[in-house]
Amino acid sequence: MKTLSKILFTTVTLLFLSNIIHAQEGVSIKLKDGYTLFGTFHKGNYENPSILMLHQCNQDQKMWKPLIELLSKNNYNILTVDMRGYGKSVSKDFDIDKNDYDYVTNHFKKDIEDINEFWLKKTSSSKKYFVVGASCGGAQTLKVVALNKNKNIIKGIVLFSPSVREHWIESEYLNQFKEMKQLPILAVSSIEDTFAQAGINAVFPGNESEYSQKITYKGKRHGYPLFEFDPNLAAYMSNWIEKILSLK
Repeated sequence: MKTLSKILFTTVTLLFLSNIIHAQEGVSIKLKDGYTLFGTFHKGNYENPSILMLHQCNQDQKMWKPLIELLSKNNYNILTVDMRGYGKSVSKDFDIDKNDYDYVTNHFKKDIEDINEFWLKKTSSSKKYFVVGASCGGAQTLKVVALNKNKNIIKGIVLFSPSVREHWIESEYLNQFKEMKQLPILAVSSIEDTFAQAGINAVFPGNESEYSQKITYKGKRHGYPLFEFDPNLAAYMSNWIEKILSLK
């Protein structure tokens, strides 16, 4: 009997570990100009919501680990990407640590179009979509929403210390985003973070969703350091996202 119990325990454990291993896979995104981006796809249930996470410009996709650990429990489909010049998406010509900042990040406006296309194709069975973006990723989040405006599939966004500049989003897409007044927005920032405050003020005042919220911290912390400053922030974000995705 003990032997049978051990066998069953071992089998269940192996199956559990197997599911964890297979729930995460590396992905490559071939851009139209030939460059390749690398990311990670956390596979959830077939038709469950899909979430795209876009990192800030002094981090890479690993910054989202605290949030992914919480959201994965809901079996969401989650895609994170290292933008051109960051993390695994570094090359001789594009390396944020070696090349000019504006030169590297100026490609993001076009790159995000290919990322969006890959994301939708990868999770085509999902019924609801959601975007989370930090700093420069916040501007790209707005563009993703605008790109999918007519599909009505994006159910909400998180703007984490968003930096909204034409360097990262064209004015036409920013204006299209502003027309989506009922889209739920969670805006998180520090009160003395002037870039983030300007970004939020560029899009939040006209929003009319009853579910939209702002969280404002003291100080100047920008994006990821707020996870460390407030250990409960990732859980709050996760709960808010779950709430929005549960709406009909």
